[in-house]
Amino acid sequence: MSSPSQWNGQFSHFDLVARTGEQPRTVIRVGNIEIGSGGFVVMAGSCAVESETQMLATAELVAAAGAGILRGGAYKPRFLHIHFRAWVSKVSKS
Repeated sequence: MSSPSQWNGQFSHFDLVARTGEQPRTVIRVGNIEIGSGGFVVMAGSCAVESETQMLATAELVAAAGAGILRGGAYKPRFLHIHFRAWVSKVSKS
């Protein structure tokens, strides 16, 4: 098996972004953390940010667990499942 830095001769959907041996490593700095410099970086957080309270609690848990970066998905308004069922029923009847 070839190492990740060596091209295996196969083409894929990732050819434009695949790194070969000739290309320098991309390093992105987030505060004092470097992503891509060879170290292991843990990024953790909620799939959906719904409130400031939720994110502050998540930040405390993420930091306590040793993760270096807090992440959060875009706000996704939630609705009651009963409303979703009613919408599906209404759409399927039309």
